[in-house]
Amino acid sequence: MKFIHLSDLHLGIPLNEHRFSTKDAHLTRRLELEDAFFNVIQKATDVDAILISGDTFDKDGIKAYYIDRFIKAAEKSSVPIIMIAGNHDDFILDESYGERFQTGSLTLLTKHTPSVVINETEIIGFSTLDFDLDAIKKLKKASTAKHQILLAHGDVLSKKDRYYLTDVKTLESLGFDYIGLGHIHKHQFLNPNIAYAGNLEPFDFSERGDKGYILGDLEKKTFTFKRHAKRAYHKLKLTVSDTDDSNAIYEKVNAEIPSDADMIRLVLKGDKPLVGEPLENLKTRLESKYFAVEIEDERKPSKDLNTLKAEYPESLVEVLIDEADDDDALALALEALMESEGAS
Repeated sequence: MKFIHLSDLHLGIPLNEHRFSTKDAHLTRRLELEDAFFNVIQKATDVDAILISGDTFDKDGIKAYYIDRFIKAAEKSSVPIIMIAGNHDDFILDESYGERFQTGSLTLLTKHTPSVVINETEIIGFSTLDFDLDAIKKLKKASTAKHQILLAHGDVLSKKDRYYLTDVKTLESLGFDYIGLGHIHKHQFLNPNIAYAGNLEPFDFSERGDKGYILGDLEKKTFTFKRHAKRAYHKLKLTVSDTDDSNAIYEKVNAEIPSDADMIRLVLKGDKPLVGEPLENLKTRLESKYFAVEIEDERKPSKDLNTLKAEYPESLVEVLIDEADDDDALALALEALMESEGAS
């Protein structure tokens, strides 16, 4: 049996509009997040099943549109889609949803219907809410299928997580051919056949690294991560001098950013001129090339204010330094003053 294991789609997740330079860019990214899963369905022509290990939806109260689109796409899928509920979307277990997630090619595994058999492979799954090791062991022992897969959603690495399930050694002892986990958005293999798929697309600057899904083949016993993300975040700490203008910094950024990263958070370190270009100039330059840009300015003034006062005694510069209560306002005022009056 061949399958795709993916997780944590979080359909309907809010996306901070202020991270994007225009409303069109914000909308584009929202649609990219939404379409990621549906693009996988279209490409899944040579597998026997798509397995989703929880958090398909972001939270209760999301627009019904997201649920409707997902169900309609799943109904039309030529490939069976097997899913469990995670900690974010356990609301889909509510009776009010009836049989909506048990239709066409779609099967939602619950404590009442915890397994399904596809091509001699039994897929067992429990939501975060209903995770039960004893029940899993009984189902595994009773299974007569050639292969068994377990789907679970929660933390198996840190007991501090409120959604901690169990430890990796316990999972290994269960004897499944593959265990597909959800909850942690960073893709990782915990051993050759136990893995977090991670999410298909990064949601914010904390989610760096490759994003995608796992392609599994139970006959060959191979489980391979496949990159799927359309975009990538990258954080860059860059040390600059007080003589670097926006163009110089722009060139330095381009030399450091990986070619696949188009959403960047730039942390500026080093010397900051008291009188210099506004950061908006640099942000505009970067946005001409990168899809989303955030800048954190951690530079320190290249000149001590007392030194500057000593350079311009009994002048308007000295008055501004003594009376200004905001560094940015002071820098702008000094720049205007020096340009117009020569600071003498």
